[in-house]
Amino acid sequence: MTPATVAGIAVYNCATQFDSPVDESLYGLGCHPEDSLSINYKGRNQNMTIKYMTGAIPVLLSTRGYGLMWDNYSASDFFGAEEANTKFRYVSESGNMIDYYFIYGPDFDNIISAYRVATGRGTHVPKVVVRTFPIAGQVQKPG
Repeated sequence: MTPATVAGIAVYNCATQFDSPVDESLYGLGCHPEDSLSINYKGRNQNMTIKYMTGAIPVLLSTRGYGLMWDNYSASDFFGAEEANTKFRYVSESGNMIDYYFIYGPDFDNIISAYRVATGRGTHVPKVVVRTFPIAGQVQKPG
């Protein structure tokens, strides 16, 4: 935690770093199709701002059998190429504390299941509602 000023308001920058073996792969973080063709975030950085065609979800799944959910609502970044790929870190623009959840798997299915327990079940709208919205570029014919 380091003191900072954002938009004239005194805040704290939040950051934490984790050890990461060189052979570990890190997946998750939402959908960032324009940033890279790789789904492994080990060895690269990712801005976690939600923008057009992206969906930032600050959850990592590790091939070492754990998940990590960064719980901060401010603008955040993930740095996966720290110290010759032996560390990764999260940095958030502002916050009152460093807050994250460690989820033990050991497999991805158990990690995702525990994430759902922690965050609640996702809602699904009825199919009839989904069908009422045209898909971009699709022409609906009268019928």
